[in-house]
Amino acid sequence: MRNHQIAQLTVLAEMETRSPTGPIRQGVGLINWTRISTELDRDKLSCADKWKSIQACAMKKGPFAPEEDAIIAQRVGEWGLQGNGLWKALETELGRSTKAVFSRWKTTLSKRVDNK
Repeated sequence: MRNHQIAQLTVLAEMETRSPTGPIRQGVGLINWTRISTELDRDKLSCADKWKSIQACAMKKGPFAPEEDAIIAQRVGEWGLQGNGLWKALETELGRSTKAVFSRWKTTLSKRVDNK
């Protein structure tokens, strides 16, 4: 993809996720990759992959702050571990990947809660 197409992809995807009339699941907008790929004259899979790589660059990396640990523990207490969309909601709230948040819970925080 060229730079102008990447910029256009970013704008279109963000419009989709923030659209008040667009389909919503667990408070997170679903992106219509078919429509976006048609506008960009690209394959929808390549558009979705590019968007994921753009999003991954924006995620926080590095050690978790104590405030982030507290938020994770609080949300797990509110939602329970079976809460639909819990990890995705935490991804949005903390600005970290779903995998990183879940891994933090599983390897560190769940053990602290079990020991109390």
